[in-house]
Amino acid sequence: MGVHNRDYMRGGGGGSGFGGPGVSIPGPRKWSLLTWLIITNIAIFFIRNFVLAAYDNMWGTVSKETLLSGHVYALLTHMFLHDTLFHLLGNMLVLFIFGRILYRSIGPKHFFIIFFGGGILGAILSIGAHWGNSGPMLGASGGVLAVAIATCTMYASQVVTLLIFFVIPARLSFKQIGVLFVVIDSLILGYYLMSGKFFNPTPGEPQIGVIAHLGGMLFGFLYVKRAYQRAASREQRWKQDYSMGQTYDAEIVEEKKESWSEKRRRKKEEKRLKKEKEEPFVSVDVDAILDKISEEGMHSLTPEEKKILDRRSEELAKRASHRR
Repeated sequence: MGVHNRDYMRGGGGGSGFGGPGVSIPGPRKWSLLTWLIITNIAIFFIRNFVLAAYDNMWGTVSKETLLSGHVYALLTHMFLHDTLFHLLGNMLVLFIFGRILYRSIGPKHFFIIFFGGGILGAILSIGAHWGNSGPMLGASGGVLAVAIATCTMYASQVVTLLIFFVIPARLSFKQIGVLFVVIDSLILGYYLMSGKFFNPTPGEPQIGVIAHLGGMLFGFLYVKRAYQRAASREQRWKQDYSMGQTYDAEIVEEKKESWSEKRRRKKEEKRLKKEKEEPFVSVDVDAILDKISEEGMHSLTPEEKKILDRRSEELAKRASHRR
């Protein structure tokens, strides 16, 4: 976000090896929030600077005066206004590079909060710092840098290759990139303070909104470190509870699928098996008959003993067939 009409830095780029929403544009209905933000910013830039160039193009910018007049909506609208093509391209390039990584990681809800939260906080801090000479402010830099720092915070140890000025390759971790963003704006802020331009800017001279940048970066860092981690932890616990509940419900449904007759048959079989387990395979009376056969031979058996032996043999045969 720039005070008056300047962007925050001159470029940047690099490949991260990550894909994500916003890379392809199949159709408006399938556009991600990231894609909508980029397309909307580009469309508004051309409408504002070419179609409506003859009209007052300060509408939608934010300042002390607009807020005191009750135009609170300007805290949002100023994030879609860019004064120069370079201002627009710089913001959209950084938003695309870091946004596609962050969007895929945290989803649209948290991305929305980080982008607009960073832009709004940056604007409020910048207006407060320039309260005595707050000029119209516009640009998405506060939200863009909130997204960039949030990405650097989430993937602090991830190493990527950047093309400085699109030519010089440099391997840096996301943490180092985040520190670089902070150092650049801190150096610019130091220059403005030492030169006296921070509190007394030269009329008509564009100035970089370093306070808005730092405010946006602060929001992105704190959101990932505090709010997002707590929210992710709650969502993870909810998913675990939901998964356990689903498993329990599935077990209940499985039990209900067993019909009454099947349940009765199963219990009867369990009872029979338990009885067989408790009963000896060869009873006492049969054992005595077998001893008699062993000592005196089959001819010594009485008709009653033969019936007992035959009946018991049939029972043993049935039990043996059940065990197979």
